[in-house]
Amino acid sequence: TGVNAAGAPIINMPAVDWGIFFKSRFVLPYARDQYIFSDILDPNSYDPSQNQFRLLPGTADWITAAFPYQEGRVLALYRKSVHAIVLDNTSLSIAQAFEITRNFGCVARRSVVNCGPSILWLSDQGVVRMEIGNELSLTSASAPLSDPIQDIIDTINWSYAANSVGVFWKNRYYLAVPTGSSTVNNSVLVYNFLNEKWE
Repeated sequence: TGVNAAGAPIINMPAVDWGIFFKSRFVLPYARDQYIFSDILDPNSYDPSQNQFRLLPGTADWITAAFPYQEGRVLALYRKSVHAIVLDNTSLSIAQAFEITRNFGCVARRSVVNCGPSILWLSDQGVVRMEIGNELSLTSASAPLSDPIQDIIDTINWSYAANSVGVFWKNRYYLAVPTGSSTVNNSVLVYNFLNEKWE
């Protein structure tokens, strides 16, 4: 809190629920549709005039997560869409942003996991997977990864699904979700990358 020692327009770290460290900077959700990046190697200095980035202003979509995936790129995960923010490799300023898909978004921030060339998370359609391809492009499958267990996905209590948690461990993706009338995570879904099946 208080005035940053560097003076205006520099501000101290805003009070937020979460953040990620990437390319010697912190990436924080600054508003419902806005990210802010810290100064390089200074997690307590933020310049809203230069290092904030807003996607989809004025829409019924909001930030749920951010996830670094390659080089100077950060996945900007919204509730109903997915975008990428690209940092300039020389100055580390925000160079551009582009939309990846509006077919699905991210329900739970802590469900996002990197599994080799894949990034998985829980969406309204179930567990989705994006593959990192040539030139660091991201592609998604035509159907959710969780299609074979759609009957279980249908039992998720979506009112509390934002608290779902995923982890990659020993070639498996574990996803804890609330099912039925439970308000806490009471079921664990396990995907085996070795045989590419749900266990």
